[in-house]
Amino acid sequence: MSQGNIAKLDYQDSRTQVYLKYLHGLDRQDLIVPSLDRNLTDTGRQVVKDSFGDTLDIGKIVRIVAHARQRNPDLSEVDAFIYEASDIVEVMSSTTQKEDIDIRECQMLMPRKGTYVLAAIHILREATEAGIVKMNPSGSPKDQCYLKYN
Repeated sequence: MSQGNIAKLDYQDSRTQVYLKYLHGLDRQDLIVPSLDRNLTDTGRQVVKDSFGDTLDIGKIVRIVAHARQRNPDLSEVDAFIYEASDIVEVMSSTTQKEDIDIRECQMLMPRKGTYVLAAIHILREATEAGIVKMNPSGSPKDQCYLKYN
């Protein structure tokens, strides 16, 4: 497997630091499971369900991340995928959804836009179950969790 074509987060970018703060805040609020392979707690799953219902097009979002945002990598870091997918979910959300999410995040004292990160983690899990992506395929580096787009 090519080690040169891996989509990774730019850890020097200030937006990456914001993303990592989202993860920390979501973990502190028991909305995500503290792990490298990223998963939601029951509370996190409920936030996603309440925010998006069944409006998330998992396959479409994965394709946009893989092709448009990451330019067809051999592998993607899990966090690089989540980072990009959260942006896509926000862009694809309706104005009403965005307003409701803002209100819910304020009520729950959640990090602003953290709901989109939760949705991206949900998409990762659904895409893995559907076989759209494979988590930690053979031949991937052992320093992080990686995805292979199928």
